Amino acid sequence: KLKRLDPVVNVPDRVSVRLEETRLLVTHLLMLNVERAGIYGLDLVPQTNFTVADVRGDALDDWKVTDGKLRVNFKSQVLGQRRLEIQLEQPHKTFPARLDIAALRVTGAAKETSRLGAAAAQGIRLKTAELTGLREVPVNLIGPSADEVLGYLADQPDWKLALAPERLP
Repeated sequence: KLKRLDPVVNVPDRVSVRLEETRLLVTHLLMLNVERAGIYGLDLVPQTNFTVADVRGDALDDWKVTDGKLRVNFKSQVLGQRRLEIQLEQPHKTFPARLDIAALRVTGAAKETSRLGAAAAQGIRLKTAELTGLREVPVNLIGPSADEVLGYLADQPDWKLALAPERLP
């Protein structure tokens, strides 16, 4: 009896959230770990009302957003570890009162974990407004960062974060 080997995909995600004067940037650094069988493509579900600005990675062939899903294709079969960087952005015409950030879901992933860091441009302060599926930790526990001031960890895939920005005098 033969049984098909299905790939097992584990995805640790390092998320960097940065609020600038006119836009919100969210960068996901995914370290894909593909076991048992290789894959040639991956489907991801980015957060609504964000635009996929750029996708970079090792042996990346192309990417396309269709019907709210991001399809990433690789040049060759992926087995083992592979790095994938996805940049999302959201423009703001007026200063936002609340920023809602959600997980970038990988369709068919066996395990998804996230480490988040949040930063803002000079003259803007960020505060945690609401956490779902996350816990706040010291920023030095989430890994190297340039100017992040808030840190979070998520052990489950469906997390949500709400930040309350305020302008400083």
